[in-house]
This record gives sequence, structure tokens and C-alpha cells, in this order.
Amino acid sequence: MIYTDAYQYSLIHTVAFEPDGSHLTFTVRNTSSMVEVSYTVALATGHVQRLPYTRPAWDTARRRTLVVDNDHTLRVLGPDGGSCLDLPAGKRFQTTAALSPSGRLVGLTHDPDNRDTEHDLEIWDVDTGQRVLAAPFPFPAGFQGISRRFDKLAFDGAEQILVASGATSGCFGVSVESGALCWAIEGERDGYERLADFALSPDGTLLAGARDGGPVIVHDVATGQPLEPHFAVPGESSAWYQAVGFSADGRLLAVGDYPGRVTVFRFDGVELTKPGG
Repeated sequence: MIYTDAYQYSLIHTVAFEPDGSHLTFTVRNTSSMVEVSYTVALATGHVQRLPYTRPAWDTARRRTLVVDNDHTLRVLGPDGGSCLDLPAGKRFQTTAALSPSGRLVGLTHDPDNRDTEHDLEIWDVDTGQRVLAAPFPFPAGFQGISRRFDKLAFDGAEQILVASGATSGCFGVSVESGALCWAIEGERDGYERLADFALSPDGTLLAGARDGGPVIVHDVATGQPLEPHFAVPGESSAWYQAVGFSADGRLLAVGDYPGRVTVFRFDGVELTKPGG
């Protein structure tokens, strides 16, 4: 255990390792006041420092970053801080976006009930400024999710699959080229397992998904196939897993759960297998 905050309104909604592996950054939201505070923890010493910012979304080389301006414009910034691409994102909290590992692509999903565009799913080429895909989101036939809004997107390492997940909508892998559904992570509730958060491994081949009540289950990104072993926070049972993240070298896995607790697992040396395999 490297951090704990027992305040009943504390929600940890992002966890991410710094590229050099020396620090873990996470953001805590007060769900009463909605004030957000970021912290960084030195893994060698456990020293916790409060930060004045929330970690941005970088590409792998950390040359481009995806930010949202106060007017809700999505903007990709280059290494000199200049804009490479500006996109009108529409209403706050109703458009979700991700930058691909190479920084070449931006994926967007829009809440179909409140969007400012006719498309639910978009992919843009940052270098050309052109939209290369615009399509309805490919929900499975008979989809029973509570909503059709996504909280998080991420591209796989080969930039062939866009992973979209929402706490009330499910988790899906979509073809970047065609917009077709590649897989859906199935569960017991309404046919689709709800994930509080997910993270892709540094090479983009594995997906660690934190279920609301745990545990964290790792999946093959190409197929959506679940793998073993699972990762559960030791000690007291948690009613609410909130966030998950890999270290840059893939050797550590951080899990945030309620109330305000962060646990780091060793991931290197773990032999992942298919259930029953």
C-alpha cells in the first residue's frame, strides 16, 4: 500500500506511472465539491507530493499531447507547444478522446443522446488534419447497457483497435480501419461486464480491466480473451475498484480502490494463461 485517503467522498479516477518508473501520479476527486487534486509518489521512498495539474495524455515518445481547452476544444500539441490539430469537441463530459501511441491518430466517441455531431465514432489523422473514419458506434445486437456513453478510449500498440469503455456501457474493441466491432468483454450483468477503469500494457497487447467490485482481470487486446491470474487488493474487501495503470516498463500494475487507497502489484514474471488452458 503506497497511499490511502479514508475520506468518504474521495474518488481516485486516474493512476499512471511516469516513463522512468520512479514515480506514480494519480488524481483524487472530491465527489462532494468536485475539486480535483493530483499527487505524485516516489516509489523508492513513498514520499507523496501534491501537484498543481492533472497528468495530460501523451503519445509514447512524449512528443505530442492531447489537451482540452476551457472552450472544450480538443487540441493536439507538438513538442514545441504549438497546435498540430484543433477539433471542436462539443459539450463537456459528452465527448471522449484518445491519442494513439505514435501520436498520429485521435479517436473520439460522442454521447449519442447529447452530441453536437451526426457521428458517434470518429478517427482523425493528426498529420493531415483529415477525418479518416466517421460511423455509428458498433454496439452488439440487443445491447442492454444503461447508457451509450464512454468514459475512456485507448488505441492498441499496433493502432488497429480502439478500445472504448464506460462504467454503464461496457467495454468494446473496434477496428480503427473499418469501425466494425472486434469484441465485447462479456460478464454477468446485462451481458456485459462493467469496468470502472482499464489500462493497456506498454506494448498495447494486454488490457487490465478493473471491475467495480474487483478483481483486475487481464485480457488479450486482439481478441478480448480473459487471462489468468487475476489481481485482487489484499486485506479488507473493496466495494469499489476505481483505477488501474501499468508502469512504462510493464513490470508494475497500480490499482486504486475505495476509499482512497492505491496498491502496486509486481507484474513482471507473471505467467498469464487462458482460463482452463
